[in-house]
Amino acid sequence: MKSLLELVDDGQTVIGYDGSIHCKRRHNFCAFIVYMEWDATSLDDYLTVVKLQCTRSNVLHHNAHVIFKGGDGLFNDYYEPLVKIYHDCHGIRRIRQKNFHLRSEPVKKFWDSYSYDVNIDSQSTWVFFNYQVLGMNGLDRSNVDKDLNDWLNETDVTGRRHLFEDDSIRFSDDAFSSDTTS
Repeated sequence: MKSLLELVDDGQTVIGYDGSIHCKRRHNFCAFIVYMEWDATSLDDYLTVVKLQCTRSNVLHHNAHVIFKGGDGLFNDYYEPLVKIYHDCHGIRRIRQKNFHLRSEPVKKFWDSYSYDVNIDSQSTWVFFNYQVLGMNGLDRSNVDKDLNDWLNETDVTGRRHLFEDDSIRFSDDAFSSDTTS
């Protein structure tokens, strides 16, 4: 396993995010997650996509390493990370979007890790046309896996066991270790 430190090149900032998404309305729910760098005056940058995952416990845990690069525009010394969470917490075939702003990160930061919790039970906006989820996030429908495509087309995917497997690796203090002896 590579450490976050090994993922960093000059001129880049790597942040390891451990996210916990809470839905009290349903035990079984699924979510598709997009990390982006939010800009008020220019186009947003789409950075990392977390594949469709489901949970049976009211909480979906995931992680992602997000690479920021190239600065954030003239006179702006901070990246403004945003996570878009597309979820069916309100019911199967009722996909909604929740935007959650993460803490700003200095452009000159080398690496860091960050954990966050977000409740998706309320104040979510409808995604009126599910196919727009892909286009809005810079994704081509032909490059999307079958599970996500089916879910966006309002198919109940909660019977697919592999979507409930947590294949992510949690970031910890040892993830930042530069010790390569093992």
